[in-house]
Amino acid sequence: MTIVHGESAETFEMQGNMMTKPIAPSTGAREIMAWRGKMQAGTASPPHVHDHEEMVIILAGTVKVKFGEKEYTLQAGDAFEVPPQILHQVINGSDEIFDSVIARPVGTKFI
Repeated sequence: MTIVHGESAETFEMQGNMMTKPIAPSTGAREIMAWRGKMQAGTASPPHVHDHEEMVIILAGTVKVKFGEKEYTLQAGDAFEVPPQILHQVINGSDEIFDSVIARPVGTKFI
């Protein structure tokens, strides 16, 4: 068992998002990673694809999520799942920070 205190979790920028890795291989995770992602108002992730499934729980804010040609508006309390190999993008067109928890299998690659 591993306990990670928030102030000691590694934080870095990834594709325009501030990411914090409290649960990752670097903290002892072997199968599932859980990160916290924050996106500033008026920004977007680049369109991208993963080789594994991704789960996102929205903690704060309102965003548009594009899956291929489809677009959805989601807000705090909503969640979404991205299957592997699906082009997707998160767009924060609001005037508030988008805050989320993201879970993926360890070893997930951006392709």
